[in-house]
Amino acid sequence: MFDASVIISAHNASKTLGAQLDALCKQETDKHLEVIVVDDRSTDSTAKTARSRAAKIRSTIGGRLDVISASPDGPHGPSAARNAGAERASSDKLLFCDADDIVPPNWAETLIAALDRHPFVVGPLNPFIDDPEKSDIPQLPNFQVWNNLCPTGASANMAIDAGLFHFLDGFDTRLPIAEDIDLCVRAHLVGWDVAPTDCAIAYRSRKTYWQQVRQSIGWAGYDALLRAGYRDLIVASGGRGVRLSDLTSDLVKTVVNPKRWPTNVPDLKVWAQQVVIKAERIRVVLDYWARHGAQG
Repeated sequence: MFDASVIISAHNASKTLGAQLDALCKQETDKHLEVIVVDDRSTDSTAKTARSRAAKIRSTIGGRLDVISASPDGPHGPSAARNAGAERASSDKLLFCDADDIVPPNWAETLIAALDRHPFVVGPLNPFIDDPEKSDIPQLPNFQVWNNLCPTGASANMAIDAGLFHFLDGFDTRLPIAEDIDLCVRAHLVGWDVAPTDCAIAYRSRKTYWQQVRQSIGWAGYDALLRAGYRDLIVASGGRGVRLSDLTSDLVKTVVNPKRWPTNVPDLKVWAQQVVIKAERIRVVLDYWARHGAQG
């Protein structure tokens, strides 16, 4: 029996996964760790990269590396991959990290100890671009009250009791983004708010401005979807939920109101980004409702 199961969702992660597995080999703990890498339909050498660290994990921390493949016929994406890893896990403590980040030496020990006090915990993120030891980007707290409803955190640095995770039916496989926020909200609804730890991981940020914009657009779209889905709860808590009509009105005002039009090139870039983000919010909500129903 392992003290904790570390679950990593990996899609075409051969260039970064090795560094994360090497970081797990440096864990300063006497706990027995099971590391499960879920290869989510990769077309590169992700699985080979993972298996190449099996002996090292065994010799350095006495752990076991298990590499499994996501179902070729079922749901795919980070949510489905993490759920598959959780099903495979043999421990009652589930630790989640990402294939392109780097955990510190005290990561497993800190999160395992935190789970002894609380069934659901998250930690902060230290963004970096090239060198995880040299981050000049402000730390992301990874513990924020979402829309005045409940605290949330990111799955890149998350741990949860296996019983609670399975009671919640894991991550929602219909959500490719913001699935971690959704899990925190559903835990809140059954009486378990996520709790913070101070153990920060090195979080790989997007390198270029446009990659960061693309990521922001994705987050904005699915955040709007969740705010629409949980609207009544958010409003009851004093937050701001959204209707599709709210999203549409906001986009129209930005486009047709001359007072919001940019007057120079830098402002044009910001304005264009806002237009794209607001349009993406509408697209995500409509697409989700078309596939799963407005109440899905």
